[in-house]
Amino acid sequence: MLDIKLIRENPDFVRDALAKRAQETPLEELISADKEWRNLRVESDKLKHLKNVGAEEIKSLKGPEKQQKIKKMTEIAEKIMETDEKLKEYEEKIRLLGLSIPNIPDPSVPAGEGEKDNVEIRRYGEPRKFDFKPEEHCEIGEKLGIMDFERGIKLSGSGFYALKGAGAGLERALINFMVETHLKKGYEEVFPPLLVNPEVLFGSGNLPKFEDDLYKCERDNMYMIPTAESSLVALHSNEFLRNDELPKKYVSFTPCFRREAGRHADSKGIIRVHQFNKV
Repeated sequence: MLDIKLIRENPDFVRDALAKRAQETPLEELISADKEWRNLRVESDKLKHLKNVGAEEIKSLKGPEKQQKIKKMTEIAEKIMETDEKLKEYEEKIRLLGLSIPNIPDPSVPAGEGEKDNVEIRRYGEPRKFDFKPEEHCEIGEKLGIMDFERGIKLSGSGFYALKGAGAGLERALINFMVETHLKKGYEEVFPPLLVNPEVLFGSGNLPKFEDDLYKCERDNMYMIPTAESSLVALHSNEFLRNDELPKKYVSFTPCFRREAGRHADSKGIIRVHQFNKV
């Protein structure tokens, strides 16, 4: 999340930097909301000053003059409450808008609208050449009887598959191999909840930008994790860690769930599917 001070003090710099990303952002709306928040803050401070001055003046007043001053102070107090309520609304609006604004790209990143604008920096080796027509991984998997796309779709719809026999065994073996490899390097294994509250995904950056790619349990206002990192990032949120407790090295295997909103229904294979395992 970009520092609001950076946006406030260098709006043109931020505009130019985000323009390189070639995507719409709520930057102007954020700048406008921040300006309104600052105006309200000034108004609130002035009203509170008048209230403090009035409270001192009341001490030396008597009779009708005192009652009139008290009435005036009551009106000011009501305006303060109204203004402070608006301030809270704008603070939340600014927070949500700020979360929707992407990071500023590094100056070395070329501007572009898609893959065609990518700049090749270097190349290692040469693409392998075959003396036969290579088959897709899904075709090989089905021939070997280790991937079953037809029944995966029958059970859950497009974007799902089932692993069978050696395919299921290979998946399990790879998971164990990667976890054990990291344990030998001093990592601690964590198996976190697969359902998390929104605050976890705000902290990991999945919300609000990638909400369309998340599976949400509306009744409980919880989300299926898109990756184990989302949970691990929040594992020590709102905690204080001593220097002698650092660094924390965690490894985690979890199923991951993603709607993959841009996936075509006729896409084949195990790439960009809705459920997969990952270490």
